[in-house]
Amino acid sequence: MLVVLAVVVVVLPGLMVERDLGGARILAAERLAAENNVRTTLVQAVGGAVVLFGAYANWRQLRSHATLLECLPLDLL
Repeated sequence: MLVVLAVVVVVLPGLMVERDLGGARILAAERLAAENNVRTTLVQAVGGAVVLFGAYANWRQLRSHATLLECLPLDLL
């Protein structure tokens, strides 16, 4: 998982900027800024996916506990 995250943060931004430029020449500072913007967006997307997965796992756990509580006899509550 960490390898995938490293590829997303290190390698992918350069490839995306290169493809978007289509061989055009720009200043090094502009290229670095473009790669940083892509990197920021990708990290935010990964963070959003982690938050969504956490919300889903939490919902599943809540449903599991609700089902368990429905099965318990009233004298145990």
